[in-house]
Amino acid sequence: MTRFSFYRSREWQELRSALMLERVDSAGYVICAECGQPITKAYDCIAHHIKELTEQNVNDYAVSLNPENIALVHHRCHNLIHNRFGTYTRHIYIVWGSPCSGKQQYVQDNALNDDLIIDIDRIYSAVNNSRSNRVYDNVMQVYRQLIDMVKTRNGRWVNAWIIRGFPLQMDRERLASELGAELIHIDTDRETCDAVAASRGGEYPKFVADWWSKYRG
Repeated sequence: MTRFSFYRSREWQELRSALMLERVDSAGYVICAECGQPITKAYDCIAHHIKELTEQNVNDYAVSLNPENIALVHHRCHNLIHNRFGTYTRHIYIVWGSPCSGKQQYVQDNALNDDLIIDIDRIYSAVNNSRSNRVYDNVMQVYRQLIDMVKTRNGRWVNAWIIRGFPLQMDRERLASELGAELIHIDTDRETCDAVAASRGGEYPKFVADWWSKYRG
């Protein structure tokens, strides 16, 4: 088993879920083992291997599935832990979910200064004032070029964050497999997304409605 396949294994997912249930305080929150603050969102809770998981020890369950070797930390704390040691392994994150769910804010809160951020909305904003469908092909060409840079690990960036809706499971999992990426679902409920979209106006309510009509969990 490789590190990539390990993090998608049933054994790892079940252990992570069990630890998140066990390690809660009296208020029902997991406390970050690094900064000591509550982890308020499940998707912001990273199970960090204290002894680093490598291709050489991933099949040694005394390392990979040992609860005593796993600390629960915020995503940003996890990145800072690795970056401090100077032997940092690049991580690729696909942050997906409904429009108006908070994907951009999550990346803004967790990305390091030297990270690469690929965001369809920002690419549109860079080339067009109104998100016109006439420039869709241009936007996607830029997006694909950036994805290729991630795939080939081109550049000196530390981590890469890909922000996109990905309502269809097969689309997001195919890209995750191609890039060796971790999927992070910003699982904001439909009602909240609708409320944010209404406050923004314009095409946002339609974007949210379209996404939820296609979404397959």
